[in-house]
Amino acid sequence: MITQKEYNKQYKIKNKEKIKESMKIYRQKKKIEISQQRKDKYERYPWKRTLINIKSRCNNKNHPRYKDYGGRGIECNITEEELKFLWFRDKAYLLNQPSIDRKDNDGNYELSNCKYIEKSENTIKSNKERKRGKNENCFSPN
Repeated sequence: MITQKEYNKQYKIKNKEKIKESMKIYRQKKKIEISQQRKDKYERYPWKRTLINIKSRCNNKNHPRYKDYGGRGIECNITEEELKFLWFRDKAYLLNQPSIDRKDNDGNYELSNCKYIEKSENTIKSNKERKRGKNENCFSPN
């Protein structure tokens, strides 16, 4: 008589590829399901995605934009509740591509220094800031 433990072991050996394939399919389905849950969450609470991005830029040294934020000493001092307040105060839900903007470019992310604006407007503003910064560093012949 074969024990259950021995039977399971033999079954696993005999059906290794089938098990592997079914686990692969299961993981793919689970990955899609989790991805959809995250997407739904951020569609219902878009300010959460904003907060994650802010924290990443300010705290994660591996983030491509860290040098422009955390590397310059800019901190994330804003809470999820404050971002939610800004979202509704600035009517970000009406914007095509809402983007968080710091009024003072050298200031931290905090309630008094932030507002939601259209992403295109924020891009124009940040480009002007960069150009102004470059011009300050240029040598003037006068």
